[in-house]
Amino acid sequence: MIRSAKITKQEIAANKYGGEVPLIDGESCILTSINLHQIYDKKNKIIDYELLKDIVKTVIRFLDNVTEISEAPIEKINTMTKGLRRISCGVLGFADLLVELDIPYDSQEAVDLSSYLSWFISFHAWETSFELAKERGAFHFYEKDKCDFHVIEKVLYSSKYDKSEIPFEELKSVGVRNVATTGLPPTGSIAIIGGVNSSVEPFYLLAYKRNITEGVGNIAKDSIFEINPALENKLKSSGYSKEQIEEIISYVLNNGSLEGCTLVPDQFK
Repeated sequence: MIRSAKITKQEIAANKYGGEVPLIDGESCILTSINLHQIYDKKNKIIDYELLKDIVKTVIRFLDNVTEISEAPIEKINTMTKGLRRISCGVLGFADLLVELDIPYDSQEAVDLSSYLSWFISFHAWETSFELAKERGAFHFYEKDKCDFHVIEKVLYSSKYDKSEIPFEELKSVGVRNVATTGLPPTGSIAIIGGVNSSVEPFYLLAYKRNITEGVGNIAKDSIFEINPALENKLKSSGYSKEQIEEIISYVLNNGSLEGCTLVPDQFK
């Protein structure tokens, strides 16, 4: 994020800026998330980084377009939102991606992958925001001499992974289209729709009961049993028979996890 305003200690103490995305008074943020499970190339068993790059660039342009056409009933919100053009490209399905890659969630390999993915998404998000600034202009409140560029410098020019070919002085002169480009929302509802685990969280359980609630107080009116789709997909791709899969799923339904299950090896667990 480029800092374009100072936040006082009193405002922080009053929790005016709490939440998944820090906002300035009157500002809103247009956001969405990328399903990381969908960038896994099942045929070649690798992450399709070219696909991810194209998705990130499309998402940034999409979110900026949404910012342009969105109208709030309060003019201050419109002024701040369109003046800063804060957008957030997040992720979901990270745990599902790790399953495909046979990487344990609590491993250094998972940490390293998350670090690289975070940089990769941020890198192409900021480059796209610069491209948009060249096409449409920087965000309205942009003042190059007052902005703190340390995040952009870290992502585009000081990373151990790669360095942007955009000259830094040109970027400062042109500016960027958005005061911020990424965030990490919890993605609770859209992860359910997408059939993957939310955000970057580990699996809660492989099987559990989900309450269906309604009305004031979210009173449970019904419930359904959820079985993690990553489990069945992994069992099928690992060569387990239909009968074995049914037996393993039955175990998971009764226990919530594969802990203690003798039907699969520890590596699988």
